[in-house]
Amino acid sequence: MTDADPTVPVIETFVNIVAVVLVVDVVADWLGLSEDVHLVVALVAMALVLAFVKVRVERGVR
Repeated sequence: MTDADPTVPVIETFVNIVAVVLVVDVVADWLGLSEDVHLVVALVAMALVLAFVKVRVERGVR
């Protein structure tokens, strides 16, 4: 396991995850999807945001 990379924008990542989950929740609610689907879609959205941040960090983009 490696030490935490100080270049990782932790607060920006957290804000992005919260924003994506809120938007996904509103859209899923608007579409009338069940709560289980809300959870799955929110988890997928969080995984996508974290993957995007990982790629940015690996490429050295801040």
